[in-house]
Amino acid sequence: MTYCEICTNTFSSEDFADCPHCALAEGRAATPAVRALETPTPGVTMGEVIDTLRRMTPPEPPPPSAEPQAPEGLRESLKALVEQKVDQAAAASEQPSFAPVEVEAVAEAPIAGPVARELDVETLRRIRESGVFTMVLLGFPTAGKTWFLNRLKYELQEGDAYACYPRRAPPGDVENTVQFTAHRFRKGTQDFYVIDIPGERFLRAVEGSFLGEANTLMRHVIHAGQAFLTLLPADETLLSELAHDVLWRRAAAGGTAPVDTAGLPPAQALIDRVDALKRQVSQARKAAEGGDAKAQTKLKTLVRERKHLLEGGVEQALQRLASKHEELGEYISGVGLMAQLMVVMEERGGPDLDPSIDAYAVFDRSREAERKKPTKPMFIVLSKSDDLSHRSDAVQLPIRRLLQGHPKAAHLLRVLRREPGKADAFATLNALRPGVARQIDEWFAFASFQFATAFEGVARGSTTINYRLDHVGVTELIRALLRLKDHAEKRRAWDGLTGLFRRRPAAEVPLTESAP
Repeated sequence: MTYCEICTNTFSSEDFADCPHCALAEGRAATPAVRALETPTPGVTMGEVIDTLRRMTPPEPPPPSAEPQAPEGLRESLKALVEQKVDQAAAASEQPSFAPVEVEAVAEAPIAGPVARELDVETLRRIRESGVFTMVLLGFPTAGKTWFLNRLKYELQEGDAYACYPRRAPPGDVENTVQFTAHRFRKGTQDFYVIDIPGERFLRAVEGSFLGEANTLMRHVIHAGQAFLTLLPADETLLSELAHDVLWRRAAAGGTAPVDTAGLPPAQALIDRVDALKRQVSQARKAAEGGDAKAQTKLKTLVRERKHLLEGGVEQALQRLASKHEELGEYISGVGLMAQLMVVMEERGGPDLDPSIDAYAVFDRSREAERKKPTKPMFIVLSKSDDLSHRSDAVQLPIRRLLQGHPKAAHLLRVLRREPGKADAFATLNALRPGVARQIDEWFAFASFQFATAFEGVARGSTTINYRLDHVGVTELIRALLRLKDHAEKRRAWDGLTGLFRRRPAAEVPLTESAP
């Protein structure tokens, strides 16, 4: 097998003279390997060979197929890539990728690509030594990181402006990321890497303070990154602490839940039922006003059911959000530990630390460095912001209950619901989770905050990608990343990109807020 330095995939040199992955991405056929002509077996004449061939039964031709077939010799993992090129050619004559809302056609194309292989230390060294700009993507397990990466890859390669490895695969479902993978985007001679870190493995590394043999690969990934992008679920990040406090106070007072959630439908089914009841209540009220006696009885029944479901939705939301509070706090603290580790690795010149070093030594070392901040930029993305801007009463009622006494935060979330492009993620985070805002501000020299939704309106629990769905914040983030990449390649100081990083004024720093 031959290793391709461009796309980091392997291919058989016996079948191809150049990399078939790169060839497919560039829209051409791979060059077949030159094979030596086979010589006839000694003692057998050419006439005997011809007679033998004439006596052989010719193979039956394959049945006609309307679908294009992948060329012979390609691995199974490459057949999907060939089919994708056919899909792209067919889609060129169709409507744009983002159709109006009323259009029912669905463009489903999850980016699963060929069978991904786990990154290793040697590959990371090659990536780092190549000088290609490298960004590390990590996210809380429920932050929708896989959805976001799919949208990012789709937007960057739309119209073949970028070639992305691996290419898009045929329709299917999104699976949880379990491996460290590198995705390379190219445009002519300019390219960059996105290294994907699974959220669960990041949390396991945090438990071990990123130290030890088991976390060697994680340290190399952190060391290879030149910029970091962390996805945090918007609703859980902003509201989980409030929900946790509500349930804690109720338990301390000996109170019980007003509604038993055991008999309620799942969250998404409950939201759909509440919306349907709202329409039925409106129809029954009109009929009752028209003098229909039966409609009056029906109206009372519908109103009671809707009120019961709304209260149940509030309880469901409180329990879901509160359950994430502690785990989310550990994750955010882990991001801070990663920042300290980055400082130590920069001082030591590499990720290969002394095996005897422990977490306390890392922390002390960062303090001895006069609390230096990593010079690598950090983008904090509050993802799935449509979970906060959903128009259903079953979604908005829990938010309004939690925001009682927080008028500034309520105003900021109203802006997010009405004009997502104008929402201020930093101000909202500072209003509802000032401890998190302060910590990130102290950990990183350059930090940017924004809302983003990769697929607006996706039902909770859905796994099928529909690229016709709208998205928020992703385009702005792509522009910022490309500016960052160009800045890094020209070896300029980050100070020239201060517009990308929102710094908190000293007057806004809370003095009494506790860390999460």
